[in-house]
Amino acid sequence: MQQANAKRDVAESHLATAATGVSRLTRETERVGQALFTTASLPFEIASLLLLVAIIGSVMLARTLKRKWPRMMSIRKCWMK
Repeated sequence: MQQANAKRDVAESHLATAATGVSRLTRETERVGQALFTTASLPFEIASLLLLVAIIGSVMLARTLKRKWPRMMSIRKCWMK
């Protein structure tokens, strides 16, 4: 375990520090970013579009129900008499 940590420290010693100055940008971070932007960007965009359509649809449904509610109540009152 200590040997692996020592190897990693040597390998990462030449890397620049992050903006905060606390941690170093590693190759693993670069690999994760590369994977997210190359293979996962299209599914992410598709999911975001589906969520946007669902939100817009739910707002439209809520608006139509709100408009029809007073009319429905007046019809029910007529039937109840």
